[in-house]
Amino acid sequence: MASKVPTIHLSWNGKTACNVKGRHSTRMPAEFLQHPHQCKRCAKLAEKLKAKCPEAFGLTAEAASPVPKAVPLKDTSSAPTLQTYNPLQHAYDAFNVYLFKGQLPDCLITLRRTDKRVIAYYLPDAFVNKADGKTYTCEIAFNPLHLNRSDTDTLSTLLHEMIHLWRNLQPKPSRRGYHDKVWAAKMNELGLKPRNCDNPERETGHKVTHEIVEGAQFAHLAADLIKGGWRMSWAEPAFPSAEGGAAKPKAKKKPTRAKYTCPQCGQNAWAKHDASLKCGECDVDMELAE
Repeated sequence: MASKVPTIHLSWNGKTACNVKGRHSTRMPAEFLQHPHQCKRCAKLAEKLKAKCPEAFGLTAEAASPVPKAVPLKDTSSAPTLQTYNPLQHAYDAFNVYLFKGQLPDCLITLRRTDKRVIAYYLPDAFVNKADGKTYTCEIAFNPLHLNRSDTDTLSTLLHEMIHLWRNLQPKPSRRGYHDKVWAAKMNELGLKPRNCDNPERETGHKVTHEIVEGAQFAHLAADLIKGGWRMSWAEPAFPSAEGGAAKPKAKKKPTRAKYTCPQCGQNAWAKHDASLKCGECDVDMELAE
């Protein structure tokens, strides 16, 4: 009597694809494809995997078919995305060349809605390259709530965050979110006067803003950029909403308590609108104040 040929299962990433329990023989993708006694479940999974990972099955990936009708190129000058990000990248490059001698690495500039008190922030190693999983880049994020400020103010904020990036590359970087003396010195050198939000006499701390120094390096470079046509074209409206229209102002809450006054001694008390109060001194009913 001939022995029964065992069913062959697909082995994928070191495990059996269909998770069948008991004794069975497993094969790697390329060998599984050639075997006559395939598990039906594994065979279905293999068809799906072949389309995604043909190299694992010893196949050559087919070239992508051309798009039947190519999307026509449009005037990119009218695209809001490019009108927003291209100026920020251009200003970053200009500051890097003229103020940092090209020493700063590229970073990812984004728009992120956050606490309305935050104008922008710097975050090291915020994104990783998907191709290798090892290359990181930092982020400079702008809060779109504040893009309606002047272009000079927006440029000064960009430089403020770039100095954070520069500080992070120096020996013994400051702790996250802190503006230390080394950072403050660089701000002063490049034409921005740092000022602690809680104590204007200090230049360091966690909450630090800045003032533009007239006639300094930043003021001259920002003026040249704006004279050359640099501008931010888009800003968030005054009352944004998820649908894109103007949000309705919040309705005032109706007070839950009312004021009562004694008609004789003038003593006041607060209670619900339909309360019945009596003055303890005069022994008369208190009246609802208008």
